[in-house]
Amino acid sequence: MSRYSQQSVFLKCKSAYENECLPHALLFHAPAKLELNGMLKELAALLLQKPLIEDLSQTPDIHFIQSDGNQIKLAQINEILDELKLTSHGAAKLVIISVIESFNLSAANAFLKTLEEPSDNTYFLLITHQLNWVIPTILSRVQVIDMVMSLDEKMRYLKQQYKLTQDDANKALRIARGDIKVIDRIKTDKDFWLTRKLLMMTMLGKTNAIEAAEKLSVNYVDAIYWLTSLIVDGYYLSQGVPFESIANIDQEVFLHKMAQKHTSDHLYAVYQKLLQFKNLHGKHVNINKQLALESMLLQL
Repeated sequence: MSRYSQQSVFLKCKSAYENECLPHALLFHAPAKLELNGMLKELAALLLQKPLIEDLSQTPDIHFIQSDGNQIKLAQINEILDELKLTSHGAAKLVIISVIESFNLSAANAFLKTLEEPSDNTYFLLITHQLNWVIPTILSRVQVIDMVMSLDEKMRYLKQQYKLTQDDANKALRIARGDIKVIDRIKTDKDFWLTRKLLMMTMLGKTNAIEAAEKLSVNYVDAIYWLTSLIVDGYYLSQGVPFESIANIDQEVFLHKMAQKHTSDHLYAVYQKLLQFKNLHGKHVNINKQLALESMLLQL
């Protein structure tokens, strides 16, 4: 599935609207940290043919629903359905729902009927943070648009959330390979960061590999993540890639030692094995996590 920034989504929808082929229901699959308000206002102005939308919740012909606590309830959907029966004030009617995985079963069934038989000039802009939680019958009636945070949006989030400077935000994004979720884990989960430290201590021979594997098996997925990240960097260095292109920039000495100790073929073979372990875990195959990690660490 292609992934789009907010600006590219707006331009894509604008083109479809002007060519009269915009679907009546769009589902934006977006990270929870991605602020969509600006894009939704632009789309609302386009669909309602207004020069500007100041407030999505206070504009005629825009019906905005957010979860009531942990759920979107049937009463909220029924209220919107009644309003959709009224004559619009302008070019169209617009329903915005955030987030649709919050539907309870009654609300989902009532909303599904509306999606199946929408009234003329009615558009639905739906938001989800967990696409796999959206019921299949709704998914089959919408066009899913998978969204990503742009670099500017990531930088803005890191500065606001963690008060990082520009340089520190850049460093964090590099270590996390651009993944905001990884930075959140680093900032909020001490064990996540300590997992990387224990792996490096073991690879340097300062910690017993068998004992380390036992400890690391408790955080198996995190251990596989960090081990893969370190191995990839070591492999790149062994191939002569400049250090400026390496993710774990705070571990230059360690990574150079790894690249000098192992051949690029060996590091690539370890990387392939790590991918196998990762895929097996994703398929819920029952594996001995401690032995898997032990086998990797003893090769390094």
